[in-house]
Amino acid sequence: MNTVYIWGAGHYGVLTALELERKGAKITGFIDSNKELWGKKRLGVKIFSPEILNTLQGRGNSTKIIIAVIGYEQAISKYLKEIGLFKGQNFEISEIIGKPFYPIELNAKEKKLADYLLKENLTMTSRGRIYATILSCKYAVEQNIKGDFVECGVWRDGNSIAAAAI
Repeated sequence: MNTVYIWGAGHYGVLTALELERKGAKITGFIDSNKELWGKKRLGVKIFSPEILNTLQGRGNSTKIIIAVIGYEQAISKYLKEIGLFKGQNFEISEIIGKPFYPIELNAKEKKLADYLLKENLTMTSRGRIYATILSCKYAVEQNIKGDFVECGVWRDGNSIAAAAI
C-alpha cells in the first residue's frame, strides 16, 4: 500500500484528504511549512514538517505526496524535484485545486452569480465571502427581515450586485 502525504494542512488539504479517503486511500500524514501546525492533527492525522521527507528517501514509488496548497504549487513542486522526487511518480497537484466548492445552500442561479462576480473581477472579496453575502441576503429575504442592504467600502459593487440579485 502506498504511503500518502498531503502537503498543506489547510482548507484544501482537508478537502483533498476527504476526497482521497472517499476513494479508499489512507492518509499517512499532512506536511506543512507552518511551524505552528507541526505535531498537531487534522482529521486525526498528524501534521509534519517538510523535514519528514528526509526520512522517506529511499522508499521509491511507495510514497506519494499530494500538493494541496493554492499559490505555492510551483514552489513546492520545484522543491520536491530538487530533492529527487518526480511529478506524476512521487507527487502531484491535488485535483481539488482550482475547482470551486459551493455551499449546499446555493442554488444554480446563485452559483452562477458568484462565479460571474469572481470571473469578471467585480469584487476583491474572496469566494467564501461572496457566498456568505449571498447566503446572508437570502436568509434576510426568506425570513422577511425588514431593512436595506448597504455595502461599505465599495470597489466594483460585487457584494451589492450579489445582494441586489437576491
